[in-house]
Amino acid sequence: MKTSRFISGMVAIVATILMFYACSKEESHPKPEALFSYTIGGDGRTINFTNESTNATSYTWDFGDGQTSTEVNPVHTFAEYKEYTITLTAKGPGGENVFTYKLTVTKSSPVKLDDNSFDDWSTIPDAFVSVDNNGGIINRVKLDYDGDYIYFYMEVQDNITDSLPTGIYFDLDNDSTTGFKPWTHHAIGVDLYIEAAITTGAWSSVFEVDPALDPGWPWSEVAVSDYLVNGYHAQAGAVVKVEWAFKRSKMTAPKKQLGMGNKVTLVMTHYVNWEPAGFFPAQGAAACVFNMQP
Repeated sequence: MKTSRFISGMVAIVATILMFYACSKEESHPKPEALFSYTIGGDGRTINFTNESTNATSYTWDFGDGQTSTEVNPVHTFAEYKEYTITLTAKGPGGENVFTYKLTVTKSSPVKLDDNSFDDWSTIPDAFVSVDNNGGIINRVKLDYDGDYIYFYMEVQDNITDSLPTGIYFDLDNDSTTGFKPWTHHAIGVDLYIEAAITTGAWSSVFEVDPALDPGWPWSEVAVSDYLVNGYHAQAGAVVKVEWAFKRSKMTAPKKQLGMGNKVTLVMTHYVNWEPAGFFPAQGAAACVFNMQP
């Protein structure tokens, strides 16, 4: 009887020791910590995620767009430019941990204004190509954008020493019934007008509509500040190729309390001796509506 009690007691002690050992062993595994960083590729929609989690052996990613992954370092392409909630769950012997991050996917642009080249425009489609001289001396126009700038590329029959005086009309509220009607394109209601020496930046002016002034030229000039960023320009035979950009944050018409949204209507006129000679789109044609996702 005593032997039986002794054996039972020993079994209980051994079981307790084993349970204690198992718990101690389990507690010896540190809890995972989920963390990641990322870099942006392509046009801004492709994100390269770098897993920086610790004490984990498996991972589950939720990209906030209905797609998931169990890769360690996934590369994911989002369909739209907008905010997504990214969730990384890291699991290991010590449990699991979740890291959540709100990622705003914004468009990037290949255009670099300081690279002394137009090669970066090669993948950007034409916004306008003159047909039967319907652009006057403007042969070609391309547009691109990112979160900071609207980029312009133009090929025009001109001489680079003329500084390429060019005016760009912006309809910020996309309402052709309001604002100024330029003489080259009437089906646009202009809220903001910028004219500049595109190649040199030696002079430039910015005008905003002011309904309180003479309706024949309802503009009050505002400071050009740093609206315009000049890029590369080069003479190619009888044609000048030139690129420049406008800062989106500056594209406002304060007197109408208008700011540029994700869509802008615009036309462009190139001048020779201050006479309109080049047109984008074609003179009298509908204005260009440029859609920009966030």
